[in-house]
Amino acid sequence: MVHLSSFTVTTAYVWSCLARSAAPAGESVAVDARHRLDPPAPAGYFGNCVAFVVAELTHGRLRDEEEGFVAAAELVGGLIGKKVNRKEELMRDADDWLVKYGPLMGKRVMGVAGSPKFDLYGTEFGWGKPVKYECVSIDAEVNESISLCKSREFDGGLEIGLCLPKKKIEAFETFFYHGLKY
Repeated sequence: MVHLSSFTVTTAYVWSCLARSAAPAGESVAVDARHRLDPPAPAGYFGNCVAFVVAELTHGRLRDEEEGFVAAAELVGGLIGKKVNRKEELMRDADDWLVKYGPLMGKRVMGVAGSPKFDLYGTEFGWGKPVKYECVSIDAEVNESISLCKSREFDGGLEIGLCLPKKKIEAFETFFYHGLKY
């Protein structure tokens, strides 16, 4: 069963636009695993507890203007439905993640950090609420990455963070905008 959500649609769309603009061909996602532990981490836990999933698709298929987005959405949504939303599946190979995902280093990969569920603009650490969120440390291990969070502008909105060299961002922008016109 394919899990359709704003996360699935957004990451699939960005991934297919990046492929058409000659950027990455694989996608890796860090998953918040706090509530998937047995027993779950306490609600007030403040720290990292992530698991990883990888969606792989050939560059040629992903670049296909008519089928690339759909194939990416089916793949990402399928992984969420079959693995991410089932803690026993997500945590099954946790001891071997470095061995399993290490070979991806050096390949064309798009990393995803964050989620539409993260209300980063609603956080308050005593300095006031954030005015602008930018994730600056998401791209150390992969070629290109995106960050996602709830919009600061309106309910139901989503912010996508992406940083590319000028020529790549211009090519990406063309495909991103063109696809939204339909």
